[in-house]
Amino acid sequence: MKDTSNNPPRGQPGHDKLCHIRPVLDTLTTTCLENYRPHKEQSIDEGMIAFKGRLSFKQYLPAKPTKFGIKVWERASPHNGYVHEFQVYTGRVAGVRVEEGLELFDQLLQDRIYCAGTVRINRRGMPEAIKGAKLKERGETLTMQKGNLVATAWKDKKIVTYLSTNSDPTQSRTVRRRKKDGTVQDVPAPAVSESYNKYMFGVDLADQKRMQYSTCRKVRKWYKYLFWFCFDLATVNALICMQESPNHRRVSRTNTETKLSQLEFRKALAQQMIGQFRGVRKRKAPPVTGNCGLAHWPFQFEKPGRCKQCLKQNRRHEVSIGCKQCNVKLCIKNDCFFKYHEELLKSDNVKKNLKEYLLKCREENLQLTQRKVNQNNLITCRSNEDEEEKRKRGLNEDGKKRKMESSKHDKGTNTIMTAQAGNKIRGLDGKEIKILEQVKKIVDDKVDNMETVIKYQDNIQKRRKCQLREEKKLHTGSDHFTVCLKHKMHNSAKQMNFTEWQSSLKRCADDLRGKMKSEKIIPLLRQKYLLTTNDEERLVKISDEREKTTELLLTLYKLDFNPLPQLKLALIKTAQSELIQYIIEDKSETKDEDLLKAYYGSCFIHLQEDTYVAAKEYRGQIYIHIRNYTKRDDQQRIPTKQGVGLTFSRWLILESKRDE
Repeated sequence: MKDTSNNPPRGQPGHDKLCHIRPVLDTLTTTCLENYRPHKEQSIDEGMIAFKGRLSFKQYLPAKPTKFGIKVWERASPHNGYVHEFQVYTGRVAGVRVEEGLELFDQLLQDRIYCAGTVRINRRGMPEAIKGAKLKERGETLTMQKGNLVATAWKDKKIVTYLSTNSDPTQSRTVRRRKKDGTVQDVPAPAVSESYNKYMFGVDLADQKRMQYSTCRKVRKWYKYLFWFCFDLATVNALICMQESPNHRRVSRTNTETKLSQLEFRKALAQQMIGQFRGVRKRKAPPVTGNCGLAHWPFQFEKPGRCKQCLKQNRRHEVSIGCKQCNVKLCIKNDCFFKYHEELLKSDNVKKNLKEYLLKCREENLQLTQRKVNQNNLITCRSNEDEEEKRKRGLNEDGKKRKMESSKHDKGTNTIMTAQAGNKIRGLDGKEIKILEQVKKIVDDKVDNMETVIKYQDNIQKRRKCQLREEKKLHTGSDHFTVCLKHKMHNSAKQMNFTEWQSSLKRCADDLRGKMKSEKIIPLLRQKYLLTTNDEERLVKISDEREKTTELLLTLYKLDFNPLPQLKLALIKTAQSELIQYIIEDKSETKDEDLLKAYYGSCFIHLQEDTYVAAKEYRGQIYIHIRNYTKRDDQQRIPTKQGVGLTFSRWLILESKRDE
């Protein structure tokens, strides 16, 4: 970056708004022009560098994907997206006239540069006939010429106005356009539209490659965004040069040429730029879980960091408060501090670490106690020796008192020194050991409570399985089937006597066997793959209707899944719906709306001429439509507004009154 101390103040002559990054811009522009020979076709357009901060030359372009930012004019190749030249737009310069429109095209033509582009219809110098053109049908064209400059107005969806010096106004092309009904038609178009649409995407291609692996990061300084733009632009241009260089071609084993991808190029570039440098990463100390529960208080760190608990939920939250004991950053507002330590207590390593830590403290306490005992014994032996020497020498009482005081002082000093040394080795006192024991007890209680809850849940599941097994035995104990039980009697079966319930079950089974026409139901169930071919052949061979019905019900009952909805549907289709009341309705019962949906499905019945009846689902409900249909060009029928749509309840009312 450049030193801005020599830059004149704003508003003064010579002031440069881009002085922070001017050396980088000048060097990159010169390098891009020197290292690549441009193609004949070039496209010039405006690009955007995303930036929403405060800046005097920030632009707003609503038609761009990046609406706010720094505008950059670019000249790029439409063949590969190589940017030959670019210029950062910093606003209009006072006193400088910029050529645009027809004047710009004339000036470029004098320099032997041919061009084509779209212009606004009210641009200064445009012919009045072009401005007032009223083109109604798609494909109409109005062309006017002045020398080699051609102005063209063409009606596509809207009127598009072109200016060109490289197209023949007498030639025309055809383009394919799709109508509202889906058909495709050929529309006449001027020749300039073909060349313009073919070579207009050079800058867009360059921006697409540049933004594929962007190095931009969120900062406050605007000139850093410009630096990242220059870095990405230089990377993409270098990749294009390497791909088209004959000295860097890559050939596979099958002798086919493979191009270097941008990701591989960026990885190799990063390795070359880093070189032999290896950053020394400061490793964080692991969280101390051995004394979990002690001294875990919120602490204000000097540098902020990401919350450890929010990181588990894929959230980014920068905080400077955390737990000093665990050495992690944690939120206070989101209860992350409490949740983190709660999970830490529930972890499997806590109990093991606490046990090891308490055993270590107990060994240190025993060693300290033994040292105290040994020290007291030494002090006692020394005092006895001093008393014997006093008797032998015959010292007076004053001497004895002074000796006793000195011996007491020495004894107290030795005891204090021994205790201090023990505390340094041990690092804990009695209160802290009690706290540790309390924490260990809490952890043990939590673990025991969790095991108790798990055992209780297992017992509930075992009881539930036993209960279901007994109910199944109760229903299948006789030669009758659960499928033959009337639902009203089943709901009150627990309150009835078993004998009465068994007799009612027998009556329902007899009614079902006697009234069901199984020869009509078997083919329908076979179509739904509820019965196999062998089952169908075996059932057809049975002559007795009651035995055939009994065998059919037994076959359905042995299936792994619930076949009752399909059996209900078969009864409806064979006009035996009065037998549905003898079939049990358990947790997998099928509602009438579901039956109607399964019955009609993609129903499409022709009534007369263009009138049809159709049953369709919309937002979870079934609707029966009686309306007129029309055909499209692809012979597909589509509904019209002429008709009526009935809900299921209204359809039942209409069906009940059809005889009236």
